[in-house]
Amino acid sequence: MKIGIPTALSKGVWAISPEVAFVYGSFVSSLLAGENVQMDVIAESPYTTVASDSSGTQKRVRVIPIKGPLTKETQMCGPIGMAEIGNQIMRADSSFDIDAILLDIDTPGGTVDGTIALAEVIRNTKKPIVAFVNGMAASAGMWIASAADKIIASTNFDSVGSIGVMTSFLDMQPMWEAAGVKFHTLLADQSSDKNKMFDEIRAGKYTDYIKERLNPLADAFRTFIRENRPNITDDMLSGKVYHAKDVIGSLVDSIGSFDAAIESTISIFPKSFSNQNNQAMSNFQFQTEEDARNWFQKMFGLKPQKEVAAEQLEQLKADRFIQDSEIAHLTKQLAEAEADKTAMQQEIYMLEQNIAALKSQPGAQTAVATKATDGYVASPTVIDLPEGSFADQFAAFKTVLDNARK
Repeated sequence: MKIGIPTALSKGVWAISPEVAFVYGSFVSSLLAGENVQMDVIAESPYTTVASDSSGTQKRVRVIPIKGPLTKETQMCGPIGMAEIGNQIMRADSSFDIDAILLDIDTPGGTVDGTIALAEVIRNTKKPIVAFVNGMAASAGMWIASAADKIIASTNFDSVGSIGVMTSFLDMQPMWEAAGVKFHTLLADQSSDKNKMFDEIRAGKYTDYIKERLNPLADAFRTFIRENRPNITDDMLSGKVYHAKDVIGSLVDSIGSFDAAIESTISIFPKSFSNQNNQAMSNFQFQTEEDARNWFQKMFGLKPQKEVAAEQLEQLKADRFIQDSEIAHLTKQLAEAEADKTAMQQEIYMLEQNIAALKSQPGAQTAVATKATDGYVASPTVIDLPEGSFADQFAAFKTVLDNARK
């Protein structure tokens, strides 16, 4: 939190209701005089409310207050700053738990610094967003509210408009000089334009400041309002404040309660890429089915059916190519496996042939041995040779013969 209202008052251009500007001027004078001053703290927090749409589906609406005189940064003795309000809106817009946003507005305006950025945040939200004027939306408040999809005023006599910019200048130097303070201003040789416009204002020469500072901001303000509120007339862009009942269809869309504003918020279609001229779009009558289809596709960012079908066909072709490649790879692996199987069968056949050949050689079968002792011939001995290679069988046969000779 920052104590920045005096700084904001002194440094910037304001889009604010003049009566509030005079109150702030008195506030600054009291501060400079060393008096103890108090201001109402307006710092309401956002909250979420739940409502059912026409189909009975529950929708969650984020209500974001915009109250009191506005400055860019949050003030310790004032309202939430516009930078933080913008962050609150962006968080709600990106949250999966929020379906729509309602701005609860009661403000006379504020500094131009911060207003433009906040208005762009509102205009670029993807979710439906409605401005509910709960008393006043003047000057910067109108600038901000105009960026919403709809503007609903709470009563016929809510104040809206004041489309213009102003600055108030307090020349405190004579007061300090009367108190004996002497001022000295030194400029570098290269800084001849430093404080030039400030000195001109102190001298009562306002033309350059109006043309170079105020007029461009007023043009930007008016252009922004025209873009968002196409039914507005030029006479409404001169800074006048209106009762809401007198500008229905131009500066506001309707009069209604807070609950009506919630219902309106959840009834808005998801926004297209541009939220300008929402009122005209909602009243559009389709002449043909093709017109309705084209509008629906544009509204929801959908592609034409032919384009979608072509993309699907290309995707099917790509999938078929991948499948064919996989089949070819598996077929190759199968052929390699079949070749390995044939080679193994051939190797088994050759081994069987070798075994058969070994078994057919002499000594590979059951042998008969005799032993002669003192003219006595022993009975024949039957020798069972083990299964295995010829070398194993020969070794067994030799062992038998050696035992027989002993």
